[in-house]
Amino acid sequence: MSLAEKELEELRSASARLAAQYEVTRALAESEDFKEAVPRILRAVCEALGWELGLVWALDRGASVLRFVEAWGAEGLDAAEFVRLMRDRTFGRGDPGLPGRVWGRGEPVWVEDLAADSTFPRAAHAARAGLHAALAFPVVTQGEAVAVLEFFSRELRPPDGALLAIPRHRSRPHRHPRQRRPHPRPPRHRPLRPRHPQDFAGRHRPRPRIFAGATRRLGITRAGQTAEPRFIIRTLSGRNTQTKSRN
Repeated sequence: MSLAEKELEELRSASARLAAQYEVTRALAESEDFKEAVPRILRAVCEALGWELGLVWALDRGASVLRFVEAWGAEGLDAAEFVRLMRDRTFGRGDPGLPGRVWGRGEPVWVEDLAADSTFPRAAHAARAGLHAALAFPVVTQGEAVAVLEFFSRELRPPDGALLAIPRHRSRPHRHPRQRRPHPRPPRHRPLRPRHPQDFAGRHRPRPRIFAGATRRLGITRAGQTAEPRFIIRTLSGRNTQTKSRN
């Protein structure tokens, strides 16, 4: 493979990952809860990233186990018997098998060849369905893994580092589109208009009370007129005498 072909393949892979992320986000936004969005999430990831079968394992808090919830398979895949066997199966935290391992680690797990993985107890069932590679990752809400998504392929697929960095999906409650709050209206601004001097007529700032006595003694009236000033002279004997200034 030439350098140009390799770069083109990387661009296609990145585009597929972005498409999967977009479809998963859209499914969550348009659904009442995570359980309603599950079928769309499985189909979006499988179609965008090339997986043939997707399973969802949800947390049963009462029993502290993961239980099978939903499955989606591509056309032409004969995995009905494999899915049927999963309906009554449960996984505890850290149990052998992808759901238990992912739940215990809290991070994605990729298996390139199921037949060569001794920690995959369903290898015989997967082989009869023609499944050879698998990927599983947790769905985390408020720091807790509440579900595990598991995907299978009929081809041997080596781990993809860029893909493993994506799927640690964090679920959160979503508001239904009809129940979402409308965007707030922008604030209205009053148009500026020129101010007329008459607008300020009669608006006199009150004089501080601390200076009221001083202005009266200086003969300053409210209208701003200055009367004949009077001054207070303190004599050595301590008596106050008033004198008029001479013009």
